[in-house]
Amino acid sequence: MKNVNRNDMTSMNNQAFDELLEREAARGRALVERDFHTLEKILADDLLHIHSTGVVHDKAAYLDFVRGPLAFLSIERRDLKVKMLGDAAVMTGAMSNVMQPPRDECLPLDPRH
Repeated sequence: MKNVNRNDMTSMNNQAFDELLEREAARGRALVERDFHTLEKILADDLLHIHSTGVVHDKAAYLDFVRGPLAFLSIERRDLKVKMLGDAAVMTGAMSNVMQPPRDECLPLDPRH
């Protein structure tokens, strides 16, 4: 992860911050490696994942989504900020995913179509 902002660690010690960063890195590795067992273990049961499209998934729906036909080839996080809200943490920042569509899906060569 690049450009992590430790100044946004409101009421969080370095150890907790580092643990959150490691969990996020482990989530990225599990997605790329399609290691759904690890992913299920590290995600909180009350997870709410909000996609860039605005779609919201709970843990079960998120796991169903990532088990689907799209494959994550790489994941990069940048400018990650963490804010503690009681017992919860909110991470924000840029994320770049390289994904492979299902093999039987045809993608247009001309983006106007």
